[in-house]
Amino acid sequence: MDEMSLEFNKDQDTLINFNELPSKPIKFTTSILEVPLKVRAGLPKLKKNATVGIFEFGEEQGFPGYFVSAMMEDSQGLMWIATDKGLCRFDGEYLEIYDFIDPIFTGAQASITNMLEDKKGRIWVYTAEKGIYVLDLKAGLVSNASFLQQGFNFNRDCSMIMDSRGLIWLGTLQNGIYMIDPNDNTFRHIAHLRPQDNGNAMHLTEDGAGNIWVGTESGLIVMDVNTGKIKTVENQKGHSLASVTGLFSDSENRIWVGTEEAGVSIIDVGLKRGVLHRNTAARYKSRMARQAKAGLAQAEA
Repeated sequence: MDEMSLEFNKDQDTLINFNELPSKPIKFTTSILEVPLKVRAGLPKLKKNATVGIFEFGEEQGFPGYFVSAMMEDSQGLMWIATDKGLCRFDGEYLEIYDFIDPIFTGAQASITNMLEDKKGRIWVYTAEKGIYVLDLKAGLVSNASFLQQGFNFNRDCSMIMDSRGLIWLGTLQNGIYMIDPNDNTFRHIAHLRPQDNGNAMHLTEDGAGNIWVGTESGLIVMDVNTGKIKTVENQKGHSLASVTGLFSDSENRIWVGTEEAGVSIIDVGLKRGVLHRNTAARYKSRMARQAKAGLAQAEA
């Protein structure tokens, strides 16, 4: 583990005036939300041959399907769980199963890849094939905005976050970032964060100061939304921050950066220092192997 000061590549600094980005309306089609199927969930069962206490919760307990693509907890403490066969809201006793996602050309339901709750309590559901759905449970309505018909170009497994101002940010594989204002259903598009980049901006998170951090296949970017300054984090003493696979901002204002080949970096935003954990994957595999060996020896005894 190495600790060092965080440095930026000033040669790649850019400036974007977010207020001058053209704002375009999002066309939603709205319909009445059908009453969900409500079933009492069965008790979870202990997973067989597990080395630790793991409980399974699946179709035997009333859950629609085993393939889970996204999860979130709403402001009421209820869990939303998306599967290949439907979207569920779970209160710990009952499952409410919603069936509003349109099927794709194969007949299967479009896959939900991300969900969030906005400041009005509406649930935003992001699918790569059928666009965005917005559930307004208070009004009993569901709205859908198709991507292809409106020039959006989103991808599976990209981030969707809501910042402290209530704006919704969506990352893409090759088309930059989309900013959605849920108050008036408009969006702005940032096609490129830096000159000559390929538009990769898959992973997003917000720090305690309201800056948006962007993880790309070529590095880590920080956007100051107030000033419009965009900075690129420099590779630290040979430790590459390229090929970012995930970002997370914790309660202590630290940014956790997962990378494809260089493990995990933890950036303390307030101190502008980074803690770099090298070969995280190798250490994890070694630890798992030791745990498996210990469990086998205990079973044989």
